[in-house]
Amino acid sequence: MPKTLSILMAWLPLIYGISKMLTPREWISFLTYSYSNMPFVTREKEFKIVVGFLLLGISLLWIYKFPYLGLPYFWDEGWSYATAVYRMSTQNLCLLPSCLDPELSRGHPLLFYFMNAAVAKVFGFSPLVMHAFSLIVAWDTLVVFFFILLRFTNPVFALLGTWLLLMQEVFMV
Repeated sequence: MPKTLSILMAWLPLIYGISKMLTPREWISFLTYSYSNMPFVTREKEFKIVVGFLLLGISLLWIYKFPYLGLPYFWDEGWSYATAVYRMSTQNLCLLPSCLDPELSRGHPLLFYFMNAAVAKVFGFSPLVMHAFSLIVAWDTLVVFFFILLRFTNPVFALLGTWLLLMQEVFMV
């Protein structure tokens, strides 16, 4: 059984128990995000609290990943990603497909390779620099994802969606 599925299965009794504590009318007011039940929390205060939890999640990601930033390249990082970034950083920075041998890029879009090569030209080509840059891109992805969700839903659900993305095993790797 996949790890995320087993975690979800462990949480199901708790979710079921919480769902039985609220009446249908309370669930409707919660899901429609009625402020009549929460007069003590203003929208501005709620947004500050949610952003605080978002920054907490990003900080936990940095704390979790920090010991591993200096590890050597592994698997597809070492085979295609690192060699392509190194080649692009030592030759020309370019976004055109003809700039990099298809054997190196494996047909992937070159924007991420280009950004990594630019960082490698400025700060040097090392696993620490490349992994730190990838972590910064992940951090930016979380922030942008939060604000996209915020356009379509309330701050609490945008935070929950961002935390769900943050907790995905694929995102953590």
